[in-house]
Formats: sequence, structure tokens, C-alpha cells
Amino acid sequence: VPNVHDRWQHDHSELRHDRRFIALVHETHGQATLELRQQLAQSLARWRSLVENAPVIVLSVDPDLRVAFVNTGAETEGLVGRPVRDLLGDTAPSSPARTALLRTLGTGEPATLLLEAPTIGGRGRSWYRVRAGAVKEKSRVTGLTLICVDVTDARKTCD
Repeated sequence: VPNVHDRWQHDHSELRHDRRFIALVHETHGQATLELRQQLAQSLARWRSLVENAPVIVLSVDPDLRVAFVNTGAETEGLVGRPVRDLLGDTAPSSPARTALLRTLGTGEPATLLLEAPTIGGRGRSWYRVRAGAVKEKSRVTGLTLICVDVTDARKTCD
């Protein structure tokens, strides 16, 4: 039968072992968390660079067809929150562009549009090929991403 002193030493030996294990788990968890944070920061930096430096206009539009994000520089100040129809130069409620965007919101199926619209800086009009894709969360469409490519020069060449 172990005496009290032996039992106390045994219990504290296990406790010291448990503390080392907990410290090791905590340290490993901390390293993993730090690595995940670094990977996330690197991934965000890559995506931010891709979107900000893309030679196209990238818009994020909410379900009410209001601009939530636009990737181009200073000329885009004041665009966030505005209806996308202002950018598309498309004010008619039943316009083909609006109809296509609403269809993409409803079905999740992408749409491609060719339209003439005011330039972002408001210094004239240009032709754009717009690709609309659904943004989904758990298979529910929560907004749209619009990729707008200026095709004015190509149209002039073809005309």
C-alpha cells in the first residue's frame, strides 16, 4: 500500500507531465494559429493585388443592385452605395441590362452584356462587355460580381 508521501509524489509527477503536455499543445496551437494567420494575410494580399491591378473594372453589387465595391482608383470615389444602373447608364426599370442582372440574382446563372455606358470618370461614353456572376453563400445568391472590359477600341475597329 503506497504511503501518502509516495502518492503525493505520483500525483505531482502526473500533474507536471500534464502541464508539459498542455504547454506543448498550447505552443503547437499557437504556432498553427500564427501560420494560418500568415497564410490568410498572404492570400488576402494576393487577391487584393489581383483585383486592384486588374486591367478591367471589377464591381461587387448587393442584392438591391447597389455598388458595394469597385476596384479602380480615385475616379471611383462616391460610387459605393449608388445603384449600378447609374454606372451602366441604364435608368429604365425594364432595361435589358437590369433584366439580365436580376435573372443572375434569381438563378445564379452568369450573364454577359454588351452595352454603352458613361466612363467611370464621366468624360464621355464607352462600350463595355460586362460579365455578371453570382456571389453565393451556402448556395444562396447574395450579390453579383461584375467584370467590365472596355471594348470601345475593338468596336471602332470592327465598324
